[in-house]
Amino acid sequence: MKAKGKIQVDILWGIGHIWDAEDVARLKSEHNIHGWAVGSCPDNRQQNDVHGLPVQIQPEAVAYLLEKGVAEVRSERGAAGEGPPELDADFLAQFKARKDHVEFPLVGERPVVSVAGHGGTRLEVEPKKLAAYRSLMAKGYTITDGRKFGANYLVYDGSPKETHAFLTLRAAARHKPLDPLKIIAAARVAHGARKFLTIASCAEGEGFDEGDVRFLTFSPEGGFPKSEDVPSEDADEGEEAMPPPPKASARAAA
Repeated sequence: MKAKGKIQVDILWGIGHIWDAEDVARLKSEHNIHGWAVGSCPDNRQQNDVHGLPVQIQPEAVAYLLEKGVAEVRSERGAAGEGPPELDADFLAQFKARKDHVEFPLVGERPVVSVAGHGGTRLEVEPKKLAAYRSLMAKGYTITDGRKFGANYLVYDGSPKETHAFLTLRAAARHKPLDPLKIIAAARVAHGARKFLTIASCAEGEGFDEGDVRFLTFSPEGGFPKSEDVPSEDADEGEEAMPPPPKASARAAA
């Protein structure tokens, strides 16, 4: 096992990619971050169903890890088109050890392709999404991508391998109006999948933290779960209205 260091992240088209299996395991066990595998497994017949490394993580997850000081973006370190010196030296030593080797420049003085400044290697995170992500992580929830349900996030009360998401979440600026028709449409999608719809209202301006986020949750009238599990409508303005996780039986049926 390699010595523990910072988790290595590559940025491709604004999304984090983890190439090391041990780093993926550390993300789950130490930081409660679960990504999704997108690499191919050549020896597996089910290419559309089974995937391997790399594992993708959301931009907000990358920013969260960078804030904690436990990750390093490799795309920035190698932006000049240079590989790790120790790997280059080892490769050249093996190459020169061959009796039939021929000396020729592998790379010219100027790289053929430079990724410096390329848009795909930049990490761009919306402050409102990062604020909501940070707040949910502080509360101990597990978060994955919610695009499948037309949301920013899916939120779990446990590992995604062991339980279903109990709500879909959308981040919104606090002082900007919300389109009622969009809320209705989002609620129908969420409720149809037996999930709550939650709007994370984030304060505008700089200095986002957990205290800048308020939650407004929509649940179907007379639907799931039982009435005692639905958040109280008597909450004071500004009081968080995150619903309790559905009971085990409700999660199993979701």
